[in-house]
Amino acid sequence: GNFSSVNQASYVLALASTDFLKNDVLDSTAYGNTDVILSALRNTGSVALPADINLKAFYIYDVENNKAYATVNTSAWFNCLTLIPPVAIFASGIVITIRRKYK
Repeated sequence: GNFSSVNQASYVLALASTDFLKNDVLDSTAYGNTDVILSALRNTGSVALPADINLKAFYIYDVENNKAYATVNTSAWFNCLTLIPPVAIFASGIVITIRRKYK
């Protein structure tokens, strides 16, 4: 009963949140969600897209194991940028405290 011999395309509309389609939000004119959903559904399937779109795979890069990211140069910059600002703030705090104490 759920299958058909008609050769027509099927479409899926994906949303990031289920709150987008709640009745309170759809009934409100402030958000405009109804207009967005209606135009997305009307335009779905009306624009022809080329069928030869190249696949772009998403790869997982481990920072610790990947030599392109974890080099000595990047480690040195990381250490400098994480150590210098706190040391400078601490030293300036000591100088300001001493100046205020003996003023």
